Amino acid sequence: MNARRTEGKPRIRRAVAVEWHAELDLDAQIVTVFRKKDGRAVEIGRGRWVPLPPPLDDLRGRVVSDELDDDIRELLEHFLGRGTRAWSFDQGPWADAERRAIAAGVGEFEAGLLHKLMWAFYADR
Repeated sequence: MNARRTEGKPRIRRAVAVEWHAELDLDAQIVTVFRKKDGRAVEIGRGRWVPLPPPLDDLRGRVVSDELDDDIRELLEHFLGRGTRAWSFDQGPWADAERRAIAAGVGEFEAGLLHKLMWAFYADR
């Protein structure tokens, strides 16, 4: 995984929905979901974050949990995925993966397919 860790600081991603909010600890790979009740955050469930295989591992993952329903798990997977508004088809991890694949000796056509597959997965997920 392309971990960019700052010494001593946990890598946390956060998601907010109308009725709940969640935190993903990337180091422990634990997702915790909270609901506001009487002005306090009350834990309503936890799950395990399972990153996708490389090269998508730093972008997306799955939430595995018996405590959270399917709708919440799907939203978590969407909201907790990494991304930025500056990314486009031509700029982002998929373009980097294509360049690395070509440099490693993969054919341009196959590397282009990797680029398209990663972009399609990211854009549609």
